[in-house]
Amino acid sequence: MLTVSAAAAQSRSDPASEAPMRLGPLRLTPSVSLTNFGIDSNVFNEVDNPKRDFTATLSPGTEARLRLRRARVIGNGGVDFVYFSQYASQRSLNLHGEARLELPLNVFVPYVVSSSLSTRERPGNEIDARVRQSANTMTFGTNIQVGGKTSVDIAARTSQTGFDQDPTFLGINLREALSHRTSGVTTTVRYNMTPLTKLVVRAETLRDSFEFSPIRNADSLRVIPGVELATFALVTGRAHVGFQKFRPLDSTVPAFAGVAADVELGYTLLNATRLTVRADRDIAYSYEITEPYYVRTGLSGAVARHVRGQWEIIGNIGRQRLAYQSIRAVTAPLTNFRRTDVVSNYGTGVAYRLDRSKRVELRLDYYRRRSPVALYRDYDGFRLGTSVTYGFR
Repeated sequence: MLTVSAAAAQSRSDPASEAPMRLGPLRLTPSVSLTNFGIDSNVFNEVDNPKRDFTATLSPGTEARLRLRRARVIGNGGVDFVYFSQYASQRSLNLHGEARLELPLNVFVPYVVSSSLSTRERPGNEIDARVRQSANTMTFGTNIQVGGKTSVDIAARTSQTGFDQDPTFLGINLREALSHRTSGVTTTVRYNMTPLTKLVVRAETLRDSFEFSPIRNADSLRVIPGVELATFALVTGRAHVGFQKFRPLDSTVPAFAGVAADVELGYTLLNATRLTVRADRDIAYSYEITEPYYVRTGLSGAVARHVRGQWEIIGNIGRQRLAYQSIRAVTAPLTNFRRTDVVSNYGTGVAYRLDRSKRVELRLDYYRRRSPVALYRDYDGFRLGTSVTYGFR
């Protein structure tokens, strides 16, 4: 991976003031990265006769900030040029962008956010095909300052997720199975307990509507408290753990009520070892006809150990469980069967850091999936590649 960034590896208290490009009130921070530069031993995630290829992804992008009297505009966007040497059918051009307009009015800060994505990457760990998909989201909200330490954010959101007409996976048309619209309202309360620690409570109601697959229509409710820790705290990151209730509108689809989580925490031991832990639990829709959704539970960890001079040893391990929920008409004869796919990944490597914004890395990653339903869902693979990160300061 090669990365050239105008502000890489820095903690930026005021990104606009540090932007390297200025055009009147407009501040631009461009970047370009080269990722996945190496060998993929299983391009199509196949159990038999896996295909190997050389691959690379070039991603130019920029971050923009603009002040218009009292209004502020913040945006970012980029393009991914995905290259495969032998299997040209896997090459793609991916686009993404987001813009936020906000108007500070004393204690009120109303805002509008628009984001768009068009990509031909895999939708997740369930679907192995690289298919063209899009996601467009609009959010209208306001942030209200209540006293000196408390703020309340109220936002209404609507999004549209779609697939091209042609893509299929294992004989199922993904547009008909997974294209849907999501609308909902989110209320978030933040309390600044200390300069480095925020307590957060988020409540959210959502409705998912599928035009071609109404059996997947559902309402959901989430109440998730948590804590957010600033960059300079002893432990950094966020930990949000709460409750989620998922209620399908079709009576044959089982409901779900349980834990929802989004956790990413980091800790530096003796200024030499950086430890990172990530965990998540959420609902995701499946393309399977008889298993409309699954509960996704993930846990991963990473370590970077400074050994000598500018050298580091790095390693990571991760595991994700996909617990499928079958419609009742199917599970009745097989009440003891519960399908759970498991996706695992392991990685290791070495890195040389020239300074805090320049880094060279070589790593090897192994990944696999195991499923109880059919052998064709299993696969193994390796990825071997280098990365070079270069940032301007």
